[in-house]
Amino acid sequence: MPNYNIDDTNKKILNSIQTDFPIASRPYKIIGERLGLTEDETIKRIAEMRESFLIRRIGGNFSPDRLGYHSTLCAAHVNEDKITQFKETVNSYPGVTHNYRRDHKYN
Repeated sequence: MPNYNIDDTNKKILNSIQTDFPIASRPYKIIGERLGLTEDETIKRIAEMRESFLIRRIGGNFSPDRLGYHSTLCAAHVNEDKITQFKETVNSYPGVTHNYRRDHKYN
């Protein structure tokens, strides 16, 4: 795994994205203003962190229980010739958010 050298400004950007992301039409402008950066500089820095895979994704998280949802983690042993059918069946349910194949008995 690469060792990233993150400057203080990028640390502040990451912290802002994770803890206080603005719900606005131009959120990067607001983040930039908080940190003394232009909107363009903020976007450029975030793009560089994404390109270097320091940031994998930017998106919202919610608390399923507070919305009345329940989370479940399931594992299954599926024969190789049934993997495609199993995947399609599982993914057809609208509540499924993740479906991974693992190199393990329970794939």
